[in-house]
Amino acid sequence: MIDYNNFAFQGKIERSKLKGQKTTKDNKVRVLKNLAISGFVSQAVKSSNVSRRTVYHWKDTDQYFAELFYEIEEARKDWAEAQLYKNMGEGKETSTIFYLKTKAKDRGYSERIELTGADGEAIAVTPKLIKESSTDELFDILNKTE
Repeated sequence: MIDYNNFAFQGKIERSKLKGQKTTKDNKVRVLKNLAISGFVSQAVKSSNVSRRTVYHWKDTDQYFAELFYEIEEARKDWAEAQLYKNMGEGKETSTIFYLKTKAKDRGYSERIELTGADGEAIAVTPKLIKESSTDELFDILNKTE
């Protein structure tokens, strides 16, 4: 289990800006606070005794709720990113490899090669052609698109 004790949503939740009757506003505040604590929508809705469908409806219909929901998720990402950098600083190899694979693809740190046609367009290749072609024939096709 991940320890989120050092994570804290720094924003302020104002009931007056939330849409709905008093009980709805109270439920929205409870969901947002539980989301900030747990970091997971499933846990927040369970702890708040509110359905996931209701939460996503609120996101669609209450701009202030949606903004707070987004800010809590972004704060969680910031926290996770800080943990990644901390781990890299401590020489944790897995964190360094993950960072390089996601942020340094331009330097060759990737497990796959992404190919595109001219001007970034898709390469037109039919599945049947791929199945029946040799590796040399596939490279010929790729070279023709340049």
